Amino acid sequence: MKTEFAVMPPGGGGIEYSFTLETSALPITGDFIFKQENEGNSLAYATFIVIRRRFFSDQAGGRVVVEVEPARSSKESIAHRRLCIKYASRGRQVQELPDSGY
Repeated sequence: MKTEFAVMPPGGGGIEYSFTLETSALPITGDFIFKQENEGNSLAYATFIVIRRRFFSDQAGGRVVVEVEPARSSKESIAHRRLCIKYASRGRQVQELPDSGY
């Protein structure tokens, strides 16, 4: 299913940007999202944590928007790292995702 993600600054605020991904299930609060990004030959991600889901009935069948905040990870892309540093420089606390065996 196509899922729309709205990226919010850590701690809340307005939507910074949005993107759509094909997902096999609807993410829930606390889930981690790894969006693969092209960065030469290396495997890099923009990483997010799910804050909440919003359901809208404004279209045929409705739609769901998943609100996420950026999070730091060991495999983050350069662009994502810059975004997290920008938030941190504004006093926003960016969560760090725990390392995993995956």
